[in-house]
Amino acid sequence: MVTLLMFVSLAGCSTATPSSKPAAPSAATPSTLNSQEAQQLSLEVNEPADESVVTTGSVSLSGTVSTAAEITVNGISVAVEGGNFTAMVELEEGPNSLEIRATDAKGHEETKVLTIVYLP
Repeated sequence: MVTLLMFVSLAGCSTATPSSKPAAPSAATPSTLNSQEAQQLSLEVNEPADESVVTTGSVSLSGTVSTAAEITVNGISVAVEGGNFTAMVELEEGPNSLEIRATDAKGHEETKVLTIVYLP
C-alpha cells in the first residue's frame, strides 16, 4: 500500500460529408490557435522516472499541469500552484504503483501511472 506523507506546493467527434467544393482555408489565426492549445489539459510528471528503483522509503513526486486542474496521487488531492505540484509519497518494499490524475473544470482527465520499486 502506498501512503502519501505530506503535500507541498511549489511554486468532440465530427463527421465529414462529401463535397464538390474544396474546403475553405481555416480562419484560425496563430493567436486563436495558441489560446485553444493553452486550454488543453496536459499532465507531465518530472520526477521520479517510471520504473525507478529507490533505496529510501519515500520519494518526492513532482510535475506540471498545463491548465488550472485538480491533481490527485492515488486518489489523494495534491496542491497545485502556478501549474506545478509536489507530493512526498511513502513507499512499501517492492513495486509501488502511483496513479497521478489531472482533472480540469470541464471534466477532462489525464492520468499517468508510474511504478516505483523500493529496495531497502
